[in-house]
Amino acid sequence: MDILGNYLIKKIYFLMEVKNEGYIDWQEYIKCMTITNTRTFKDKIDLFVQICDDNGNGMLDSEEVYSHCKICLQRFMRNINPEFLEDLTQYFTKFVFETCGYKLDQEIPASLIRELIMSV
Repeated sequence: MDILGNYLIKKIYFLMEVKNEGYIDWQEYIKCMTITNTRTFKDKIDLFVQICDDNGNGMLDSEEVYSHCKICLQRFMRNINPEFLEDLTQYFTKFVFETCGYKLDQEIPASLIRELIMSV
């Protein structure tokens, strides 16, 4: 499995294992199956935003956006020069914030990200 696949599996696990017991119980498993077997585009966007929201506060800060941009870029641009990867990651992070009308030191409401993606 590649970097992105491993990362997504871990993110989904930590989203679902809400009781912090070190394992997923039956209720958490059913919730996980429901969420990961999304049917609609909106459901897929909701899952994407949940995965990106590392601290679960309903907002995306520049570190969260940066880390997800970097993982995605690494996935699709194998053997990329590290300096170029860094430049692209910073560019796309800034682009996301500017598109949403926010500064890098602010947090973007997850609901705004959902709206913008759904409007495309």
